[in-house]
Amino acid sequence: MENFGFEEINESPQLLQLLESVIIYCCKIKILYLLDGLNNQNINLVFNLIENVKQNLNYLFIDTYHDNHLSLIILQNLGQILRTFEIDSCN
Repeated sequence: MENFGFEEINESPQLLQLLESVIIYCCKIKILYLLDGLNNQNINLVFNLIENVKQNLNYLFIDTYHDNHLSLIILQNLGQILRTFEIDSCN
């Protein structure tokens, strides 16, 4: 699978289990998009996924819907996971 994303991540066990399966079995994702529902509880799964696919990842879109605290956490962790990345901010 080369293109993967969620329009909404919630705390449902099925969705979190799907995300965990993607982390384990999908290491060739090139485009990853996460649009809504990221929070302090599920963001670590997202970081694990990014770490797993970072060699192939060409495009990453994360929308935190103006949650500045979560945006800062994401940027700090991406800086550790990805050696170089470009930020494109859309307002």
